[in-house]
Amino acid sequence: MVAEAQVAKPEAVQRDSRTPASPKSEQRHVQLKRSLVGQSYDEQVALLSPEAPVQKREGAAPEGKGARPEAHDAGAPDKSAPGAKVAASKQAEVGAGAQAAPAEEAAEIAPPDNLNQKSVQEYFNQRFAAEFQGKGQFEKVISLKLGKYKPKPKPDKGMTPVTSLNEVWAQIAADLQALTGDMRTFASKSVLQTMAPAKGKAEPKEVFITIHTELYRRPVTKAEDKGLAKSMVALDPGLCMGGKESIAPETVEPFKALYAAIPASLKAKDGDYGKCVSGFRPMEQQTRLYENAIAKNMAANPALSRKDAEKVTRQWVAAPGTSAHNTGHAVDLWMGWSMGSTNAKQMGNKKSKLYRQHGEFWEWLKVNAPSFGFLPYSPEPWHWEKWK
Repeated sequence: MVAEAQVAKPEAVQRDSRTPASPKSEQRHVQLKRSLVGQSYDEQVALLSPEAPVQKREGAAPEGKGARPEAHDAGAPDKSAPGAKVAASKQAEVGAGAQAAPAEEAAEIAPPDNLNQKSVQEYFNQRFAAEFQGKGQFEKVISLKLGKYKPKPKPDKGMTPVTSLNEVWAQIAADLQALTGDMRTFASKSVLQTMAPAKGKAEPKEVFITIHTELYRRPVTKAEDKGLAKSMVALDPGLCMGGKESIAPETVEPFKALYAAIPASLKAKDGDYGKCVSGFRPMEQQTRLYENAIAKNMAANPALSRKDAEKVTRQWVAAPGTSAHNTGHAVDLWMGWSMGSTNAKQMGNKKSKLYRQHGEFWEWLKVNAPSFGFLPYSPEPWHWEKWK
């Protein structure tokens, strides 16, 4: 499948004061919220089914043609997933004609009573998990994070304030729906006009809270890694460079179609253009690449601390579990030259010999790969991710 179904624009969930939930429903709501902690998205949906009983959670390379690249999508932050208590609801299901569930049948995702960075982050986690995560282009390991939460006496210049957190979420949801680039390009900004709580004898005062939200890829867990490895599909050896490669099932056909679409005029320059150099990478392999790169950077600059070396490394090598290669949705393509940071920088110079030799294929990919669902990571011309 070249393109996946688009996610319908979600509507803000509003609490209807005309139909208050019964005490029995409220009690089940609380029990459900407690049982959802640490559950996967699919488990959450199952738990929130009206027929489901409330459950308790039990436990808590060398350079050269065909060589794997030294660099891997560095845009993914090295952060773990936020520990949100996710309360999904049937009312939050995305799709045309979705009907709001009765109060007796679904837990409602309501904005927090007390606004602070932690409570707002948790609320956004809940809404994103229920309405976007794991659907369409949003992998289950992609999450929403609060990049900035800052109260000010005046709104940011050019920004029109909104007066409820539901309105902020509606804007974020609209921006998510309109996303045409990969996850590293997403940023949504809103200004919430509200009253700051009174402290001591001071009176409550009006504040304008600037809220930035971003997308990030949380690390794949060890349990997920094993399941992902089993689900990968091996590519035909004729589509690979120097070895066997596998990618996610939904990435296979788009990749084959992209490869088949490469013009004969380009193939005449290099018959291997577009072949897969690297596809799925298990956590063990990504960890080895990451640690080797850190050691290399520290050896080159002994003054670097481990923390600083990791920061430098992540410019080119993704931390274990945060690369799209770890989910099988990324392919590193043969571009006609040895893959590495030095050559990548040369390709950024259209006057360089390397660009004059192979820039035509790169430019072709920029124009045509998105129509097959692949989006680029500009620092690494070879790295393409199946997003749409």
